[in-house]
Amino acid sequence: KVTMNGNNISVVFSGVFQPTQCYSSMMGETMNAKSTMDLGHLSNGTYTLTVTSRTTTTIVLSVSDSAYTAVITDTTSCSFKNNMLNKVPVNTIWGYINSRNISPVISSFFDSLMLIGATQFAGPAGNYYYFNNDAAYFADQISGDYHKRNFVYHYPGNYDAFKTLVKNYGSRTPDSLWIYLYNDKGMMDIGGYPPLAVDY
Repeated sequence: KVTMNGNNISVVFSGVFQPTQCYSSMMGETMNAKSTMDLGHLSNGTYTLTVTSRTTTTIVLSVSDSAYTAVITDTTSCSFKNNMLNKVPVNTIWGYINSRNISPVISSFFDSLMLIGATQFAGPAGNYYYFNNDAAYFADQISGDYHKRNFVYHYPGNYDAFKTLVKNYGSRTPDSLWIYLYNDKGMMDIGGYPPLAVDY
C-alpha cells in the first residue's frame, strides 16, 4: 500500500514471509525479494520515503529534472539496485536489432538511422531503467548465428520515417532480421519481425 502526504511517502508491504523453500536456494544462489512500486508523478524536491515490511526503512528520495536519487543509511532490510535512476530525455529512442548471419546489416541500419536525422544519445552515463548508457550495454552480443546490438539515439523528427525504414529492412531480409524500437514514453512505438508483426 502506498500513501502520500505532502513530501512524505509511505510504502507498506503486508503478508511478507520467508518461504521454507525457493528456486534460487535450490540452485545454490541467494536472492532478495524485490518489488516495483508506482509513486506516480513526483515534482522536483526532496521526499522522505518509508518502506515497511517486517521492519521499517527510511529513505531520502531526491527528484531533479534529470534523475531520481535515493539515500539509505540502513540497508539491512531494504536496498535499491540503482541508487540513482536517470530520467529518459524527451525525443529519445532505443531498442535493439538482431540479425542472423548478416551482421553487416546492423551497421547499415544504424547508418540509415543517422541519415533520417537520428543523432547519438548524449545523456550522462548510468541507468535509465529501460536501458543503460555504458560500454557494456552497447557491446555486441553474439550467440551462435545471431548477432544483437542495443542502441539509443536522440530523434526529434517524424516517426513515419522510422516505419518506412523498418519496413524496408524487413522486406530486404525476411526471416533474418528483428528490429525493436521504443520511444521516450517507454512504450513500443514501432517494431518489426519480418513480416512485420505491427500493422502500419
